[in-house]
Amino acid sequence: MTMSEVGRRDQLVDPVNGGDVAADGTLLSVAEIQQRFREERARRGLNAPARSTAHRALPPVAAPAATATAVLDPPPSPPQQIIVRDATPAADPAPGNPSRRAAPAPVAPRGPSRPTTPTPSPTTPAPTPAASGSLDLPASWVRVLAGHSGAGASTMALAIADAAAAAGRPSQLIETAPASRSGLVSAASRELDVDATGAWRRGTRPHPTTAVHVTIDRRTEDQPPTAWPSTDSATADGQVVTVDLGFVSGDALGRATGGPIVVVCRATIPGVRLTEQMLNRLTDATVVVAVLGARRWPGEVIASCGPRLGALRTAGRVVTVPLDAHLAITGPTHVPLPKAVLAAGRDVLGLLDSAQEGAASPTAHRALRSRRKGTPR
Repeated sequence: MTMSEVGRRDQLVDPVNGGDVAADGTLLSVAEIQQRFREERARRGLNAPARSTAHRALPPVAAPAATATAVLDPPPSPPQQIIVRDATPAADPAPGNPSRRAAPAPVAPRGPSRPTTPTPSPTTPAPTPAASGSLDLPASWVRVLAGHSGAGASTMALAIADAAAAAGRPSQLIETAPASRSGLVSAASRELDVDATGAWRRGTRPHPTTAVHVTIDRRTEDQPPTAWPSTDSATADGQVVTVDLGFVSGDALGRATGGPIVVVCRATIPGVRLTEQMLNRLTDATVVVAVLGARRWPGEVIASCGPRLGALRTAGRVVTVPLDAHLAITGPTHVPLPKAVLAAGRDVLGLLDSAQEGAASPTAHRALRSRRKGTPR
């Protein structure tokens, strides 16, 4: 039937066998067509078989009444019914007919989950005292800090240890950097075994003149140790123990105080600015600054010095360490340090001795006399 044939009077249309126009020629709504279809099925005995008690059918959703509808060819299918499965599963009444299988029950939406406290993994190692910064440094140990990355703290710590051995004093150097970032891996001329804890590897390097050995302790692994290496108790009174702490920031910097401190930096504008920030946190400590660079600083570097670094320069507590081209390439090795670098280490050690004793000691007098012309004071 075409659209031009709809609505003519006296036309006979069978609404059951595909027609959607009444005998009087008026259009039937969707609800009327569905009602006629259900009446015809009931007349012919085509009712749906009884369903299992384990299923319940929701009433069909009635479509809203429409004033007019388009001609449907073929006729619309009967309304679908939504089957909801009970909590107790039952056998499908028609397992061989997929069209009669019930739809799975809808999953009810869940509310927001409660925040739970994360449980630490049993394989995660607990923080050791060294990792949390709880290892205390003895007051007599010399702390060597880097004012910034790449300042040269390891070289300066070795220079102080060698200067003590050159003066005939027992010397020990402890490097706290992990084994993968050690700067003194080649500094010992003789490698000894690890200690009883297995956390420290010991080596020695003798001074060529006095034959006094410098004991060097390095970490064997990246895992933080739980205790410091042992020291020589027989010479503990006159022994100089130097600790290479490297670059320390945050709360760990406050735990580094309590003894003499040597801050190492470069004679550059970023170097002195970063060092000034570190010095502002070391107000209550005895500090000596070792600056790697030319003996005469550039004017831009001097102008960039802050109040703390300027006050230390005025007090004569800043030592310039000349740069050595060969040492800059090879790094610290088992061979003796250059004489200029060793002299700077002697100057730093003399300033530390004079600050601890409260007066100029003989070592301090020698350190002051060893200053060359042009050294900033």
